[in-house]
Amino acid sequence: MASSSSSKPNPDNGTIVTGSDCVHPFVALQNCIKANPNAFSQDILNEDEVKETDPTPEYIIHPPKWSRESQNSKSKL
Repeated sequence: MASSSSSKPNPDNGTIVTGSDCVHPFVALQNCIKANPNAFSQDILNEDEVKETDPTPEYIIHPPKWSRESQNSKSKL
């Protein structure tokens, strides 16, 4: 039995399940959520919303002194 990396055996009956086999159940789930929004918690329904956060503070990064030394000032061994 040859299988691709995206196929997984179904433990219930041993058949191969591919990604395309999941499309119809996924669409059915979406339709169910749309038809029955009260049956699902709000955090699941709002999962796609962008959460507003405080802007990230601007930091100035100073390199260490040793990294700013010129290559000519180093002693040659």
